[in-house]
Amino acid sequence: MQYQRRQVMVHPKMLAVILCVGLSCGKPLAAQQATMPNEDIHNGTTTAARVVRRTLPQEGESVRLDYLRKILQQDPSLRQKLEKEAKANGQSELLKWFQNRLPFLSKKKMERLANSQPLSKVDPLKYPNDLLENEDWNAACEAYLVALRRDSDLFDFSTSYKPTRAFIKAGRLLELVEFFDAARLQKMSDHNHGMEGLFFAAIRNDSTRAAGYELLDRVFLLKSYSANLFLQKYGDRDFWKDVPNPLIQLRFIFLKTDFSQAGWTGFFASLYYSDATEQARSRFTLARPLYHNRGALQQFALEIRQLLRKHKTWESGWAILAVIEAESGDCQEATAILKQRFLQPDSIPPLAAWSLGESLAGKDKKLDHAVIELLETCIRQLDGKTYNLLLQDVGPRNGNPDISLRFSPIRTLAKLYVADGREAEARRLLYGLIDATNQHPLIRGYVINENERSRPYTADSACKTNQCNTCHRNERSFYDVLSMSDAMTDIGYPIDSFLALGSIDHSFNHLFTSPQGWIESDSEEGQWLNKMAWGEYSTLRRDFNKQLAKSRMTITPKLVAEAIEQGVFQRSLRRETSRHYAVLDLIRQTDEEDETTTALRALARNSNPITSNSHTGDVDLMLSVRGSGEANTPALYSPLIEILQLAVDSNERQPNKYIQEIDRALLGLSESNSGRLEAEIASTVFAFLRQDLDSAKKRLKRLHAITKYPESDGVALWLAARYALKHDQTRILGAVLAERALTAAEAQPDSRLKEAILRERTSIRRK
Repeated sequence: MQYQRRQVMVHPKMLAVILCVGLSCGKPLAAQQATMPNEDIHNGTTTAARVVRRTLPQEGESVRLDYLRKILQQDPSLRQKLEKEAKANGQSELLKWFQNRLPFLSKKKMERLANSQPLSKVDPLKYPNDLLENEDWNAACEAYLVALRRDSDLFDFSTSYKPTRAFIKAGRLLELVEFFDAARLQKMSDHNHGMEGLFFAAIRNDSTRAAGYELLDRVFLLKSYSANLFLQKYGDRDFWKDVPNPLIQLRFIFLKTDFSQAGWTGFFASLYYSDATEQARSRFTLARPLYHNRGALQQFALEIRQLLRKHKTWESGWAILAVIEAESGDCQEATAILKQRFLQPDSIPPLAAWSLGESLAGKDKKLDHAVIELLETCIRQLDGKTYNLLLQDVGPRNGNPDISLRFSPIRTLAKLYVADGREAEARRLLYGLIDATNQHPLIRGYVINENERSRPYTADSACKTNQCNTCHRNERSFYDVLSMSDAMTDIGYPIDSFLALGSIDHSFNHLFTSPQGWIESDSEEGQWLNKMAWGEYSTLRRDFNKQLAKSRMTITPKLVAEAIEQGVFQRSLRRETSRHYAVLDLIRQTDEEDETTTALRALARNSNPITSNSHTGDVDLMLSVRGSGEANTPALYSPLIEILQLAVDSNERQPNKYIQEIDRALLGLSESNSGRLEAEIASTVFAFLRQDLDSAKKRLKRLHAITKYPESDGVALWLAARYALKHDQTRILGAVLAERALTAAEAQPDSRLKEAILRERTSIRRK
């Protein structure tokens, strides 16, 4: 049996008499009122407060105050009488309190107060919840309906699951869904989103699915906050495909604009940039799950055209129309709109062009050509000095001088280039994010300087160490590499991706690929780590290794052979080319008319930048030392050697054909530049990886014959020596090369090079 506290109800007219008597007590009440705090009537000693205390002796002070407010609000005549009596008896303070304190509640709050029972501190859902626990389903349903009729906002995110469960168990779910009709929803709080659980429960059952989607329509018509939550939280769910007629949702997303405002104002109200995905998100992305019904899209397109005829300044409406036409299957009309409206300079803000381009890309070849023009125009509008996005006062990154070029449609544009057969352009466009060598014209000049993190690449600002921006430790270069790596792998260039990741890892002293504990706390990298927030390093390490694994999985012998042919492993040795570009550009732009300057300008205009240097036939091994194993022992590492190992281990069809091509290409590089170590080392190691000991022995002899080389290059001899020491046929030559590598390592400032060679040689001897 449920215990329920007995409550004493006082008739409003009786309370009026009591209160009026109390207010007519004259001076004693006035004297007491002078010391009564204005904020809380129950802290005073007025007769009215005492009456309420005696009437509700077991309730808290706040409940008694609520009760007094309720009585006064329910009966306006009683309130007027109280005020009249108070004024007649000189109770100005009390009158002021009534006038100032009671009306502070909103009209909706007053209505809720008048329809509720503030006399009890018991949770209004306690009784139906207890019935639910006792599995008295029908009784619980009736109790919930009584409570919800008094206050529908009780059905919120944290409590809605219990009433929903009761109605499901009682087989009355349809009744609950229909209970929240348009009139009731309209009275509920704007921020109430308890409809989510009810909607999902309804669409799981055949008998209530239609009613569930009708409920969804009511939410979109009447509760914008909850509707936005539905789109943002569940945009990737399949249930959107079953919405019978998505016109209500499409209107909600696209037609919230104030048509009296010209230009793109309304469009930007729902457009923002997402750091997590490096994409411009907008209404187009919110509406993607609703594009399944072509009939609804065609009808919506007609509605948009009518609005465009009525509102001539609604420029963003044409962008919306282009997307709707393309999604409904009329790509020809979408292409026409794009060409007529948005391909001229300054015809569309860059961020809007970015979002529009991503929404139209990949639907039709002719449309893709127009989208390429649109996105190229967008990128050209980037600030030439800082590469800021012109966000038109949209988003927190507006005016940020440290903005990265990866925050642009560069990834989408690269994919469109590939689909159009322009792979080389796509490659230059993406790799230009991290390397100033041979950049695409759209991004020429983009590079990060050690001291100024966002400046054009010129002769004055070029990196003093003759390295690309990945040699510098900053988060911008790190995320630029991660972004480029992901996109490059997607378009079919995982080797570029792998090398870029190796470069950034090297710049951070292999912070991301070595076991934890490799970095000493007092080192530069250790100090950088100490400044990071808790968990941030783990996130960076996870993201890095995710991209590294992705590129590893897609490396094949065919791609390695193509990379050698295209000079990918030589790219880092040609960084002087960028300096020559920059110097020639500066000379061409000079304005002086003296004889010397004129001659230099003419020479620059007729000159081509140097496309190679003395290292043309060589490769970059990118040699470094990193931690290995549980003990974090130093080990020499080369990304090129790992790539060759991945090629040999690949499961690609007909691998032997491409393995032979790789071998011929490496051998050709070593022969074309006789006397250089790196290509000869790569060729020798590849012979060992292929288990071709005869070829490996011949190449070891050629490597042994090279005696003149920089000491810094000599350390790399260990890469070949480590394999030679493992075989009887090559052990003698391997021992000689190992000694040379050790001698070169001793001359280097990094003592870990010598330690790495000694440890690994000892390990090989033991085996």
